[in-house]
Amino acid sequence: KIRRNFLPPMMLAFDYPVPFNTIGRRSVSNVPAQALILMNDPFVVEQSKVWAERVLADHALMTPQARVGRMYEAAFARPATEAEVAAALEFLDHSMATAALSPAFNSSHGDADLLLVDATGDLGKASMACRSNATSEVPRPCVVVVNDGALAALKASWGFDDWVLPTAQPAEVETRLRLVAERASGYRRGRAASIGELDIDEDTYVVRLRGLPLDLTFREFELLKYLATNPGRVFTRDHLLQEVWGYDYYGGARTVDVHVRRVRAKLGSEHAARIKTVRSVGYRWEGA
Repeated sequence: KIRRNFLPPMMLAFDYPVPFNTIGRRSVSNVPAQALILMNDPFVVEQSKVWAERVLADHALMTPQARVGRMYEAAFARPATEAEVAAALEFLDHSMATAALSPAFNSSHGDADLLLVDATGDLGKASMACRSNATSEVPRPCVVVVNDGALAALKASWGFDDWVLPTAQPAEVETRLRLVAERASGYRRGRAASIGELDIDEDTYVVRLRGLPLDLTFREFELLKYLATNPGRVFTRDHLLQEVWGYDYYGGARTVDVHVRRVRAKLGSEHAARIKTVRSVGYRWEGA
């Protein structure tokens, strides 16, 4: 037989498949060697990246479904079936949307779980976008993409959670995004509490009773939070002064009484009794 010299592994795999492994449709490669080559050959990987970048750059394709459909049309000259689109989407861990860097970009995608801020261009706009998110009512985890030469410009005051270089490998980017999201999820769980019909959110300083927000001052919020998250415990007025107002507060213990009266009024008659007065001692929260 005639054998060509110096064939690359890719061509060898496709030229010499084992005959008993080639049973099946000719349009689908079911030879193990061929499948491994398609997944790992540098040329195939590089061409896949080029194709993916071209598809992502097409602004007419704004959803993963549309991109999968276009790639099927290019590869097979036919539209993808619903089953094929669903199967392709299973390989995508994330869906993405883009927005211009501006102080208002945070509100353009209110359902996003995580923000990826591109600081490889305008550092000033990237900084404003990060600060806008950090000071918003519900800040979201934020990862900054920044060039090696601009790392010195990064400041903690931007309010981001992590950073990554644009040359990072996909596995590193995926790991950083996952860890940031997990940390933020754990932080949010620890910063919110539900006590019966009362929801206390430390991130937004909002207390909701049956879903409706209460109009509380900062001290009223802190007092209610401290009592409600320690149900059954009795606290003296001096202890509450130290914990809620701080050790450097020089006001009298009657300040606590005034704030308790205000909080009770805002809780309403049905829930005001939750704050019990313990005569000659202080206050406790009744119920869980």
